Amino acid sequence: MHGPEFPMSCRPMESGTGADPVFDAIVDGLLGNRPTGYTKLNHGFWERLVRIETLIGTFSVSDEDRAREIDRRTGTPFFLETGFLPEFLDLYRETAPRLTNVVFAVSTGAWPGSDVIEGTPYMGKANCQKLIGRLTPAGLNRAGDGLEFKRAVINGEITRLTDALRRHPILIVGPKMIAALAEFLGHHDATFIDIHERAARGARHDILAAIGQAVDRPGQLPVVLIQAGSLSTWLTIKLRERFEQLTILDLGSVLSLCNIPLVARQNWGKVYSRAIAAAIGKIRPGWNNSEAAYPGVDRPQQRRNIWTTLVTGRDGALVGRAERAGCKRPGPPAGDATNQPVPPNEMRPLAFIENKRPDYARVRQIMALSERQNAYANGGPVSRLLEGAVASLTRAAGDDRKAVAVASGTAGLHVLVGVEAIKRGRHLRWISSAFTFFSANTGPLEDCALVDCNASGVLDRQALERLDAASYDGVIYTNVFGANADVGDLAAFCTEHDKALIVDNATGLLDSPAGKDRHPPQVISCHHTKPWGFGEGGVIVIEAADEAVARQLINFGNGAPDWARRYGTNSKISDLSCALILERMERMPAWGNLYRMQVRRIMALIEQNGLPLKPLWRAPSKSPVSSIPLLAPHPVSPAMLANEHLVLRKYYRPLNWTKDDVKDWTQGAPVYPAAEDIFRRIVNFPAHSGLAALDDEAIIVVLRQLCMASA
Repeated sequence: MHGPEFPMSCRPMESGTGADPVFDAIVDGLLGNRPTGYTKLNHGFWERLVRIETLIGTFSVSDEDRAREIDRRTGTPFFLETGFLPEFLDLYRETAPRLTNVVFAVSTGAWPGSDVIEGTPYMGKANCQKLIGRLTPAGLNRAGDGLEFKRAVINGEITRLTDALRRHPILIVGPKMIAALAEFLGHHDATFIDIHERAARGARHDILAAIGQAVDRPGQLPVVLIQAGSLSTWLTIKLRERFEQLTILDLGSVLSLCNIPLVARQNWGKVYSRAIAAAIGKIRPGWNNSEAAYPGVDRPQQRRNIWTTLVTGRDGALVGRAERAGCKRPGPPAGDATNQPVPPNEMRPLAFIENKRPDYARVRQIMALSERQNAYANGGPVSRLLEGAVASLTRAAGDDRKAVAVASGTAGLHVLVGVEAIKRGRHLRWISSAFTFFSANTGPLEDCALVDCNASGVLDRQALERLDAASYDGVIYTNVFGANADVGDLAAFCTEHDKALIVDNATGLLDSPAGKDRHPPQVISCHHTKPWGFGEGGVIVIEAADEAVARQLINFGNGAPDWARRYGTNSKISDLSCALILERMERMPAWGNLYRMQVRRIMALIEQNGLPLKPLWRAPSKSPVSSIPLLAPHPVSPAMLANEHLVLRKYYRPLNWTKDDVKDWTQGAPVYPAAEDIFRRIVNFPAHSGLAALDDEAIIVVLRQLCMASA
């Protein structure tokens, strides 16, 4: 019996086209009972080979201890150990070209768009393609790009495959996390062979024997479905040598659709969550209500939150909170199946801040709370809902800390200054790093003393120890770029010396500052420049005992001591502003992951090209960041930022510099050497989701320009 014919030069199909020759050939083979073989070698395999060759210059290690150590460094157990890789390469080069009716999809992709959304492959496309050219035999039956089944999920064609599979018995080979696959497919003639998620390569011969025994049983040959990474290809070659009439499909992570929490955690699940949810519903209606769909997740509310996030791209917990407050439950947003906003090609240079587009239908749902109560200001129901959301995100939801919504981050910082003054019964003298935003040196902080930052751009304990402790009463600590939230040493110093401590955490929504036995008051900005912000707004997070005073101060100081009226102002925020911010925060699972992927992509491009640009952070921020603070080895003037591809910025101008100083900013003796050196060399490189509209070459051109201009 002849198998289906695969197009040898199949061009990768775009998601949503509904046309994919390799996928069509596989479905046709299943419907026509023709033996079909499909396996793929994607980015992960080739990246591991690049790493191994970089480390040791070969793909074979005879010493098992040495092999185990290399496997540990590359994070792939039993890849070199037990000789898997050299054995695999021999099969790939010598045996695979002789196999009939097996297609090998060889590429560097992970999922549609992964190259520009997350920067796959991280070890460099050119490096991986060179290896593919060297190691792939000329006679191999290559077709497709390895993304056929993920595309079918995204464009809704996957049910053609699952319907065809129901005509055959199936043998599932994969880790226990996909044990519910047969139930998900509604398949009653299925066998499952459980393999270890990470150690399967070391037991490959036992696994092969177990498959052989299952296939050898009397009756119709099963269709073998495999999820085992590179072991899938090894198994496909070995099985096809022995069973010429066996259909073998290496479906990879598409088989994870049966495990909703698992697919929701995978990168393609984060980007294409709505399309994946739709596919799950088409394959098995009501699967989202089955306990089997959520292995390890016992609480019904948690399962519902996971499904809500997958269907809507929204934070299920925040949606649930809004629903309990009286909001309608949101449905899937209109538009493309991805969560990826791509600006039109004519938008060049690409804006520094994402062109955010609210879901106005959801905004109306949220604003219905205000409409029902005819309360749009002065602490309306939506502002309270936003406060609850931020308390939840910052893990301040409880009896000990509270969130208070305010008109802006600056207003929030100044309110906290007033709260600390009232707690101590006097006006306080403050100090701050000179490397921070204007807020720390205006209004009630106009006389704030400035000191230099450290090499990471923040105020540290050593700087405080150099000061006369009697010269100040409180410290403003700025968590610059959201990546310096560890205030343990600083908080300990302030506790030891009875100093007030406020954290300007404008860019650190998910990076809550904490010291030992202390949660200092913090302000989070919701300004449009912040990834979760829209328009103007902010939230302060304080001890519960201080909430009443904070609310007095944002309401003109009513109820506050007369001597503290200087801190009182109208810093309340409208419910409409809160609704726009809350709608944006709800969708953070969708856009936030895209921001993080772009950070990884840009940092990978810097590393791959050996560029001397270093990020100004001690550890990557947990919060999505709108830009990466990169330090060049030489000064980069504002004029050097101009390019045709995207807008670049420089933050933060030291507070002692005036605008006139910037015109001659490379001259003169520094007042704050560290802060001024950082600002001279820093480039804030945008990292929002819109960068997917730029190919790697455009980004590399800009990065190289910065390095050449600064030389």
